[in-house]
Amino acid sequence: MAPSMKSTTPFLSFLVLLGVLFASCASLDDRMASYVGQPRSELVNNWGPPHEETKLKKGGTRMIYYEQNPLIHPNQIIDPALNQCEKIFTTDSRGIIKSYKHINCG
Repeated sequence: MAPSMKSTTPFLSFLVLLGVLFASCASLDDRMASYVGQPRSELVNNWGPPHEETKLKKGGTRMIYYEQNPLIHPNQIIDPALNQCEKIFTTDSRGIIKSYKHINCG
């Protein structure tokens, strides 16, 4: 007997959600990676000024952009640290973006 539509719907929904999670992560990585080797001004022109910027001891800066984690509904009660997506870029002393990482972004 074939499985009913009712029993397969949760599984299909899970697969769709999983696909969205992987696609959003890849596109965020692609967007952030596109700034590596570019001047700081290029990032700021497109994303606006960072929420936080720290000068590094060896020159350069660390720039952080914050936003609510897009995978968590605003009305969910969770640890506030998990609800915040951090997008971090570092530059060298000439202002060229050298690396990036993201934390809690999905």
